[in-house]
Amino acid sequence: MSKKLSPRSRTVLEAIASGLSYAQIIERNPSVTYPDIFAAAKEALDLEDSVPSKAANHIDAARSQYPNAYQPWSSEDDVELVKKVRNGDSVETLSVHFGRQPSAIRSRISKLLPPEDTFDLIER
Repeated sequence: MSKKLSPRSRTVLEAIASGLSYAQIIERNPSVTYPDIFAAAKEALDLEDSVPSKAANHIDAARSQYPNAYQPWSSEDDVELVKKVRNGDSVETLSVHFGRQPSAIRSRISKLLPPEDTFDLIER
């Protein structure tokens, strides 16, 4: 799929965006048909679907450094995380071990342990 709209689709969509009705578009552009208008809309939607979203790009970038970024935590990971925190592992060490961003480690710990058990994590 092309990364740009075809010239015909661009013409049709610009006419729609300017407020012209389908009949006005056809009247002003005799080479354009109703199926061309519908095809332009489909082409625009297909193009939008082919472009990764900002969120997808962000996740891909995070996973290049942290392979488990944005993946759900398993109950086994939760148990292991609590054990390692209580053993004194640093956020950086946990981040490498679990393949997750330091912020994700801190967030998960705050959900699993009371604040008094995690107060000094930022320091480690």
